[in-house]
Amino acid sequence: MADPHGYDDPSDEEMGLGEDDDDRSYSAMAYPAPSAFPRKEPRSEGEDDDEDDDEDEVMAEASPTVVVKPQLQPRGKPEALSANMRAHLAELEEDDEDEDSVAVAVDDDEGPVIISHDPLIIRGTVLERPASSVPVPPKPKKAPAKKKPASPRKKPGPKPGTKPKAKAGTKAPPGKPGPKPGAKPGPKKKKPGPKPRDDTPEIENFLEQETEPLSQEEYENLAQLMVQFCRVPLLAEFSRPVKLLHPELAANYSKIVSHPVDLGLVCRGIRRQMYQNARDVRIDMWRVFANCVKFHSHANNKEKVPSFVSIALHLREYFNCLWQEYMLPSELPSNASEELRQAFTKRASERQRRLENSGVLMMSKKFLARVSRLVARFIELGGRVDVLDKDSLFGEAHPVDRDVVVVTRNLRQLQDDLLDMSTRQEEYSIDDFTTKLRECYTKDQVLEDNPALQNRFRNRLDRLIGKLTVPLHEANSRGVTQSSIWGNIATTIWARESGKKAFWPALCLGILPPEDQREPWHAAVTERNEGRLPPKLRAQLMGTKKKCEVAQKRLSLSYFLVEFLGTHEFIWVRETDIVEKFDPAEDPNKAVATKGKKRASRSAISSVIGSKTYAMALEECEWATDEFEQVLQEAFDYQSETEAERSASEDDDGEFANYSYSLLNQSDEEAEAEDHHKYAYDEKKMSVDDLEEANWLLANEGKIDTSAEARKQAKKRAQALKKKKLAEKEKKEAALLTQKKEKKKKLDAKMKEREAMKEVKELEKRRKKRSREREKAIKLDAKKGKKKRLYVPVVSEEENERGLGHQNKRARASAIVKAFVNRMSQKDEYRGLHLGGSSAIPAATVESSGMISM
Repeated sequence: MADPHGYDDPSDEEMGLGEDDDDRSYSAMAYPAPSAFPRKEPRSEGEDDDEDDDEDEVMAEASPTVVVKPQLQPRGKPEALSANMRAHLAELEEDDEDEDSVAVAVDDDEGPVIISHDPLIIRGTVLERPASSVPVPPKPKKAPAKKKPASPRKKPGPKPGTKPKAKAGTKAPPGKPGPKPGAKPGPKKKKPGPKPRDDTPEIENFLEQETEPLSQEEYENLAQLMVQFCRVPLLAEFSRPVKLLHPELAANYSKIVSHPVDLGLVCRGIRRQMYQNARDVRIDMWRVFANCVKFHSHANNKEKVPSFVSIALHLREYFNCLWQEYMLPSELPSNASEELRQAFTKRASERQRRLENSGVLMMSKKFLARVSRLVARFIELGGRVDVLDKDSLFGEAHPVDRDVVVVTRNLRQLQDDLLDMSTRQEEYSIDDFTTKLRECYTKDQVLEDNPALQNRFRNRLDRLIGKLTVPLHEANSRGVTQSSIWGNIATTIWARESGKKAFWPALCLGILPPEDQREPWHAAVTERNEGRLPPKLRAQLMGTKKKCEVAQKRLSLSYFLVEFLGTHEFIWVRETDIVEKFDPAEDPNKAVATKGKKRASRSAISSVIGSKTYAMALEECEWATDEFEQVLQEAFDYQSETEAERSASEDDDGEFANYSYSLLNQSDEEAEAEDHHKYAYDEKKMSVDDLEEANWLLANEGKIDTSAEARKQAKKRAQALKKKKLAEKEKKEAALLTQKKEKKKKLDAKMKEREAMKEVKELEKRRKKRSREREKAIKLDAKKGKKKRLYVPVVSEEENERGLGHQNKRARASAIVKAFVNRMSQKDEYRGLHLGGSSAIPAATVESSGMISM
């Protein structure tokens, strides 16, 4: 991969590496830090060597010169070792039972040699030595222990008063079944022991919690946050999916990383306002860095680059600091949750840490002018830092307050002073600005009678300082490309292992001064670089550091953690073995070689100075010095978004050099096709591993642990989460099945009720039908009876006497005649009966059934 500086990487032969070794420079980085070291006065060359001998004895007791070396070229193979070394390593691999044993240091007159079967530290000393000079101590073999002859013992007989047990093949006592003939006695059943205790820490499922949607003001601040974040010149490898940037790594990358996310995807989602809440934005940003750490720290990955792990962790820390200042308001809400209260507490501690580490930095003229403009804007907005501060502290909407007028006047005076200093060559540090800004609302007992308002001024101005210092602290803690671990250097120096060795170009990565000379930034730089070391290498150097601390109690000296360039070995050295202010024109080895001291022979130093590795180390140290001087200048020379885009879009050769937020949020169809979650995290659709990783990132603010123990714990948590989800699924299915059964039961009861109602309705219908048929039959019978006179009428007594109550025609006729005759006789009207003579009616016309015939 081409170096962004424009130079070609040295060849393998110049580096003294094997054929399969690869380069280690991948991106341009820089780091400046204060170069003042707590040291004693340097001694001249002519002083007595007895003092050096005393110091050598102390150093030998402290053992600070244990040289270890990381895997510099992660894509290649270890350097070729001599036959004796290989034989000894093979013997160690066969005989050593502890796989994690620390390297064996063999010290002789020519310096320490590290012999280990650990692939991270299979290296020699700083200086090249012939293979014959490597002492190979034979490992004594232990004689096999002699076994003592076992003394014959008599078998104990049965106790008195007890019956002997029946043997196999013999008859059992009466009442007890004996074993079958020829059956072998089975193994004894072991009692179940206690279940192993599961110490796997459970992680809360944060994705189950309800979150508030992002407001328009939060989206506005989020865009400003990304504008500031994208100014870092380290985003080339994070801008697009790995599948598009490095197609040759796609197959291996997909096996290690299950949820790929790139920075361009996040920027497009923010510009389009696709995110539903702030939690999903943080998860996506953290995944960008966590995926890099997972890929470049995986044990089976031959393409890993350890420096990328340091870069990813650095960017994660920078993003978290920006989030604290841009996405949290100045004042804690009254109804704040416990999580928000903890975030405010952590922000306060992070601010204090940043001021301790970077407060001594001197601000440039351009940066002073920018700070002056920000103070003026704070006054213009009435005491608001940005849109997250809802209400103002002073202005037209507030009554006139004498103390507030004094604070406003002090702020305007500070603004004018900053603008005036930006035109003069005057040093002004971040600590000076912080002190002056806080005096605006504290000096002369201003706002003493109104502590609540004073506290509000403090909260808002502290946030203004925080937004200014976060980018400066990032630049101050940035690593350099020439370090194999992307170390955050304090300065470039000359260093040597001991007085018997030659000076070598080196990077100072840690400072351990005596207790009375320590400053906060000493421990900050040291801890930061120790955190970037591989775990095994860090463990060994920490042991050496403790020995140096013990040696300091006997002899007050400062010790320095250095990385020798060219060979990239790490070692703790004392202050007498370094020369400050690296300058290739003033090589301390040449001065020693000309004086001809006894400690280092002229031929040995001459061979070192003339080697290719030494020449490469000189060149690397010059590049590191250039980065050291340029990085803060770039951070202080603040540019607007338009200027940054214009300067970052093309370099001198017309090639793409850097990225900005406006460039990263542009549409990219190929990259958008790789998006699978569509800016949302749905717990129901996520896999178990993906869900466990998202919860881990939320619980640890995006920091992922890739150690072997952490991977085991992650697997246990994933299995526990899988069991939990399976149990919840089974419980849900059981509840659903019960619900279905109850529903079916209710449905069956309802169906039975319906059938019963239907049956009742059918019976009622049939009853009504029968009733209608009966009524119809009655009506029909009545109609027929009326016609045929078949019914028995209800007649009165008079009608009965007249014969109307008879059913027979003859009886009725007789009754009628009788009634007529009777009625006529009662009236004495016999004339109508024709009783006085014969009738004039012809007999032929008289019916036999008529009255006359009667």
